[in-house]
This record gives sequence, structure tokens and C-alpha cells, in this order.
Amino acid sequence: MHTNFHPTFRRFASLCGGAVLAVAIASTASGTAFAQTPATGATPAETSSAKPWVINGLFDAYYLYDGNFPKGVGSSQVTGFDYNERASTPTLSLAELNISKPVPTRGGFGFKTTLLAGDTATDIAPSGEEKRYQNIGQLYISYVGKSGAGIDIGKFYTPFGYEVVESNQNYNYSRSFIFTDLLPTYHSGLRVYSRSYNGLIASAYLVKAINNIDLGGSDEEGVHDANKSLGYIGQLNYQSRSGKVDAVETYGGSHDGQNGYQDRVLLSDTDLTFLPDDDDTYGLNYTNRQDKYDIGPGARYNGYAGYYRRQLTQPYAMAFRVEKIFTRIGSVSSNADSFTATFEDKAARNILLRLEGRHDDASIAPFLTGTSNVLGKTQNTLTVSGVYTFGS
Repeated sequence: MHTNFHPTFRRFASLCGGAVLAVAIASTASGTAFAQTPATGATPAETSSAKPWVINGLFDAYYLYDGNFPKGVGSSQVTGFDYNERASTPTLSLAELNISKPVPTRGGFGFKTTLLAGDTATDIAPSGEEKRYQNIGQLYISYVGKSGAGIDIGKFYTPFGYEVVESNQNYNYSRSFIFTDLLPTYHSGLRVYSRSYNGLIASAYLVKAINNIDLGGSDEEGVHDANKSLGYIGQLNYQSRSGKVDAVETYGGSHDGQNGYQDRVLLSDTDLTFLPDDDDTYGLNYTNRQDKYDIGPGARYNGYAGYYRRQLTQPYAMAFRVEKIFTRIGSVSSNADSFTATFEDKAARNILLRLEGRHDDASIAPFLTGTSNVLGKTQNTLTVSGVYTFGS
């Protein structure tokens, strides 16, 4: 997900039996008229005693080659990935501007807004009620007490997942299928978090909806809420005193109401990070998602991902990701997996360049090819990307 069931897995789900759900939905509708290390989840309010205002942002662009398309055959959207989906054309994935007023060190009020443009904004909220909010990634006010506990109210990025929206905060440039297909991108509501107790922070969320994935319809939720039923999220985040171990467990659920049907979502996400030394980083991610629809078959998803990053010599690094997703819709099962290798060059303090190769496989063909109406079970892509950051 992160947001919408992207084109590849809309085809994938349909071929697996999701078409039964789509027909049921249509029938019902017609009858009813590393600044942030991965695995840390949503970031609580920043504190500052020096800067009353903080303004920063980035520009993220890429060029992608898709091996499924012969030379001379192109498409503006072919990969099915979110955030880097266009092949054979230079593309702006994300222009981002963050404006915030940090909470004073001794406690008090602050706020943050994240403004988005480019394909990323469209991928997060491509249609429906949420489209009107697609250029505002985050907008929330904060209050932090003297103890360090706090509360945020507004729209903020989800705490689920090992990866985040900004590519330069992840080990790889492309996002995993777990991130783009199984997890929400953002929520609106409130979150409260405790001070750190020997490295353990507890957070609780009350949000309008868990599910802003488009499962065959066009009415995502997040700021909009179709049935007025609230969702809940709880998270425990532990970091060892040495800083070498980080463990995050996030669990949530909601009774969402998209497109005239009800979707009872239960979502669990486990993230582990191990840093044995200054050069090596290991990560593990496990996600379990259950969707229980009041019409059509239910769906279950399991996703596993492993990460390894090696700092070679400054400014070069290598990062690898392997993942596998298992899907069961009704009585039909399927799976997909990927392997990603990323070479990184920190060309300057505010410039990050990457060269990335990725191989994807699926048990039921979801990938577009250069031949009309022919789908493939494999996909190989090569991406060159650059991120320029600015501000404080």
C-alpha cells in the first residue's frame, strides 16, 4: 500500500480471486447510490531551545529502465511500484517542504506541516475523498510536558512499517511490496507517547481509519472516514543503551467503510534493527494483515523482509533487501518476492546518488510487458536516482 493497492497488485489480487470482491462492491454501490532510522515509526514532536522555526525539504528524482519493455517501447507508468513507477523518462518522484515550530526543551506547544508534490503525492492519495489532501503529507500540533511525554493532534505518517515515505531515509531507493501494498501511509487523529523508560517508549493512537489502501475501489480513508468508526494503534519501541539494538512492535485495527462495504482490518508489524559496529546494519520486518469484508471473500497477507547495509568507505555504501509476500483471498493463494541491491554515493553533504537493480517474481503474472494484454511473472528494473536536501 503504502497507500493504494498499486497497479501491479490490483492485477495480482484480481487474478487471485479479488474479482469476486470487486463485483460484490460494485453491486453494493449501485444499490446504494537515516536522519530517521527505519523501524522508528512516526516521530514524536521535536524539541528545541534555539530555533523557533525549522524549514527544510528535498527534491527526489530518478530514471528507471524496465527489462520487460523492449527498446523503443515505453510507458509512463509500467513498473507497478509506488513512488518510482515511470520507466524510460526522467521523473520527479517527490518535492517536499517541512515547516515546523519545535516544542521548547522544557515543554510546551509546537507544530509541523509536510507539503508534498510530484508522483509521491499522487501515489499516497490517487483518487476519492483523500485526493484533496494529497499535497499535505502531515499537519499536526504538539504538546510535550516537562517529563517528555506528549500528544500530537492532526494528520501524521503511520507508525507501521520498516520503511518511510522519503527515499533518502531508507536503505534502498525503491520501497518493498510490504510497504507499498500492506501498510497505510498516514492517519488523522491523535497520538500520545510516554517519556523514555530505560529505552522503552509506549505510544497509543486513536485515528479515523487504518486503511487508506484502495482495494479495488476509489474511496480511500485517512482524513476522510466513510463510516465514522474509529481505529486504534498501539506501539512499543525499545532501543538498547548501547544503541545497537532497536525493536518495534506495532498493532492496530479498525472497522473501515469504503465504497459501500465494511472492512475489518487487523494489522501487526514487527521491526528489528541490529548495528554490531559502525559499518554494518541488519534489519528484519514481519507484517501480518487480515481484511474481513462483510461481502465477498476475506483476505490474509503475510510479508517478510530482510535488510543489510554496509558502509564501504566514505562516501560509498551497499544495501540489500530480500522480501516475500503471501496472499490468500478466499480459497486462492499466491505469493510474490523481490531482491534489491543498491549502491550509494553520498556525493556531498546534501546530495545522495544511488544505482539500484531489482528483480521481482510472482506466482501469478501481474507485471506489464511490452506486448499488449500480456502479463509476466518476472520483472527486472535498473534505477538511477538522486536526492537533494536543503534547510536546517
